[in-house]
Amino acid sequence: MTIPGGVCVTARVKERALAHATASGIAPTRYKPPDPLLAFLEAL
Repeated sequence: MTIPGGVCVTARVKERALAHATASGIAPTRYKPPDPLLAFLEAL
């Protein structure tokens, strides 16, 4: 169940997290799973 303000709150939380990440001087990067994990997932 969602509430009308939930979407706005979620967007605000994401904006704050992104602002904090860029303010720290560390560029955000995508997660790259290790090769054994990828091999396991591809074998499924």
